[in-house]
Amino acid sequence: MRPVTLRSPIVGAHFRPPAKQVLASLPSGCQLVLVAEPDNPYDAGAIKVLVGLDQVPEGQYEALERALDGTGTSLGELLERDEPLQIGYVISAGNKKLGAWASNVRVLAELAKGPCRTRLGFATDGAPLVLVSLEGAER
Repeated sequence: MRPVTLRSPIVGAHFRPPAKQVLASLPSGCQLVLVAEPDNPYDAGAIKVLVGLDQVPEGQYEALERALDGTGTSLGELLERDEPLQIGYVISAGNKKLGAWASNVRVLAELAKGPCRTRLGFATDGAPLVLVSLEGAER
């Protein structure tokens, strides 16, 4: 059996500076972590998307430093972080744009009940995606 890859948009980066700038510096395929956030006051089914700053390639540091100008965060501060940075959320099951992503989001919600390692991908329009490969599953 070939693995099935679930995809879901990452939303809300613009509400979490400097998430948008960091996302733009990350390579496709870098490791992400999903964590359920049942205490979220807006969505009890919220799933946070986190990334370790060690995933930013050193070759991107200069561009990221420029992109961070005016955000109130420096590259040095980011790289000193001990914890992963939240770069957004998996699209919410209640989002009006959910559409075709609905079944993926339900499965991702189950996976996120424990720490879940995933990777970053991009849609054809450049929008960031969470990618999770499920071994032993069929399409």
